[in-house]
This record gives sequence, C-alpha cells and structure tokens, in this order.
Amino acid sequence: MTFVQTQNLEKTEVKEVLLDTMDHIYQRTRDISKENSDIRTDENFEPDFFQMIDSYSDNSMNVIKKISSELNWQKMSAEKKITVFRVVQEFLINTKKHSEATLVVIDFLEQKNNLILTYTDNGIGLKKAQNRKSGLQNAENRILAIKGRLIFDTAIQKGFKATVFIPN
Repeated sequence: MTFVQTQNLEKTEVKEVLLDTMDHIYQRTRDISKENSDIRTDENFEPDFFQMIDSYSDNSMNVIKKISSELNWQKMSAEKKITVFRVVQEFLINTKKHSEATLVVIDFLEQKNNLILTYTDNGIGLKKAQNRKSGLQNAENRILAIKGRLIFDTAIQKGFKATVFIPN
C-alpha cells in the first residue's frame, strides 16, 4: 500500500514493479490456501491427491506420476493419507520456488506393507546444510510422526531426491 501511495504509477518501470509484487503476493496466497485446505481422506483421496500433483505441471515444469504397483489407499489411515499429501505438496512447492527443475518424477510403490514414494527432480539440488530447513524439516517431522522414514539423496547441481517409507 505504501508503495502505491508514494510512487508515480504512470511510469512504466513503477507499474512493472507493482505488477511483479502483486503477482508474488498472489502466488504466496495461493500457496497458503493450498497448504491449509482440507484434505478428503475418503474414496476421493486418490483423485484429489493426483489432481494436486498435476496442478504443478506447467510450461516450465513437467510433473510425472509413476505408479509402480497398485495402490490400496483404503487400507491407509486418514492421518497417513494427509501426511503423504502434505509431504508431496511441500516437495512440489520447494521445487517450484527454489530448484529451477524442469522435470519431477514421483514414483509410488507399495511393497511389503509399506508405501515407498520416491520424489526426484532435475533441479539445482541443495547443500547439505539446507536439508533441514523449514519446509523440508516439516516434511521430515510429519513422516517421523507416523513412524515412517525419509531419506534425502541430493547434491548441488545434481537434482533433488527424497525417498519416503510409510508403513501401512
């Protein structure tokens, strides 16, 4: 508001700054809305979950779901479904914001009473010190709360990879 009140909005460069700022605010608001929306855990979980994943594909980033085995979401608790949804969402948000990735592959495999989810992107990766910052720390805490495991396998300029093990 202060910017609008104190700047000459007839100047092209000022208009551009304002539009960029408004777009940034809009994107952050959408992220907050997505992060805090209710998650259905009934029979609509899978279509809602996959639709959320698909919503991150655009002209600059392709998100591919790879289903390596039949998934039985009905036997998974609501808490675990919500955790899977939020963790994948956190990875996608981080990828979109920070990684410069053009390709994301999310592989789902159900094996020996575990859901194994592998998330890989071709972005810039992250430094070891970044592994436990905010969103990724939240993802790790969510996984640990349901007795799962989260393994990061990443190096700068080599993309990002996380493997999540969730017991059924």
